[in-house]
Amino acid sequence: MPILEVYSNVQDVLPICINYGCERPVTKSGKYKLRPVCWKCHQASYGARQLEEGVTFFKKTYCENIDSRLGYECTTYIPYSGALELDHKDGNQKNNFQDNIQTLCKVCHSYKSHINQDYKKNKIVDNT
Repeated sequence: MPILEVYSNVQDVLPICINYGCERPVTKSGKYKLRPVCWKCHQASYGARQLEEGVTFFKKTYCENIDSRLGYECTTYIPYSGALELDHKDGNQKNNFQDNIQTLCKVCHSYKSHINQDYKKNKIVDNT
């Protein structure tokens, strides 16, 4: 279960990285979005660094829509882990609890986000 990291500004409460064994706060992805992982785990996900000892990836090796949870069965070929993304089921970027995160391929993630209008939900404010 993630713990929240509190910063000097009350509005700057960030969830903790979703990866097992990691306790760092998540990082931004662009100006308005949060990644479900911290910067070190993000870099490890594409091979720029090693995962720290005791940390393992939460992301699965397949698209979870193979069970037709989005109304159709995903048949996408997954050639490497970069073709998969972590999705917040409820669209809330700050809800980093494991039961709210699913692994989707890029196609299924885009479809789900469009249908649910996730891109309109919970934009973070850039105070910098």
